[in-house]
Parts: sequence; structure tokens; C-alpha cells
Amino acid sequence: MKRNFWSAFMALSVFVFLGCSASSRKDVVDYEPGMVAPATRVQMIDGSMELLDEYRSKKVALLFWATDCTMSKSAIKELNEKAREYSYRDDLEFIAISIDEDRDMLEGRIARDNLSSVRHGFSGNGVYDESYLRYGLDQIPTFFLLNEKGVILARDNEVDLSVLTER
Repeated sequence: MKRNFWSAFMALSVFVFLGCSASSRKDVVDYEPGMVAPATRVQMIDGSMELLDEYRSKKVALLFWATDCTMSKSAIKELNEKAREYSYRDDLEFIAISIDEDRDMLEGRIARDNLSSVRHGFSGNGVYDESYLRYGLDQIPTFFLLNEKGVILARDNEVDLSVLTER
């Protein structure tokens, strides 16, 4: 009887877990290289709203990250270094969208690590951030490199940012 109970419990747990995962949503597109990036709004850390489509005509490095993610720490630093190195280029944008919920923690990290070369998106909605959901993500960090037409050149948790800097 105990065995039947545990079998039923495990089956129900797996069913509930799979039913709640983001990958089970039928409306989520898995955006891959060669596809046009989704049109979405990004709430910036200053509270303003921007459309990613406004950056068409520029190459964009887009990073989804969080302050408490170990892998995100190196990703945001790499993005910031490239943004600083190529700050003279008007044809490039470097945007980091934080899926943190705590603005103070994010602002503290930005100040402490001098991450001011990157444009920062932050809604405070965590994994329910509009752009995070629109891109169909379920893990961080995730980079997207977009060309001037909004086509995804690369997507991964690590990418070669030099792809963007080639003229």
C-alpha cells in the first residue's frame, strides 16, 4: 500500500511540475539564430519604457541576467567591458535586462561593480518580466546578439561578442 501511495505521489508530482514549466506553454516560441527577435517593451531601471524595435538599425547585445546567479556575474561583466570598449560606436547597443525583484540590490551591484557602460532594464517582476517572457526564456544568463534588422545572430549563455563589433 505504501508503494502504491508513493508511486501515485511521484506521478502526480511529475505531472504538476511539468504542467507548470515554461516549456509546456504552447504560445512560447524558442527564438534561435536566423529568426527575427520578438517585438517587446523593456522597462528601464529609471522607470521609462522602451521598445526593442527602436534599436533596429543598430546591432544589439541583449543579456538576461540576475544578481544572485553565479554565471550571470561573469556575463554582465563581459558585456559591460565590451560596452565600455566600444562606447564610441553609435551603431552598437548593449542592454542588460535584470530579472531581479529587488531594485536596491540591483543598483548596489551596478554601483559596486561599475556596470555603468550598459543600459539596464529592470521591471521588478522577476521571471515574470515582460521581455523575459516574450523571449520564452527559462534560464539565465542568456545572451541574444541581434543584427541591424533585428535578426538573431547568436543565442546562448555564452557568446562571442566580437560578432557584433565587426563592421
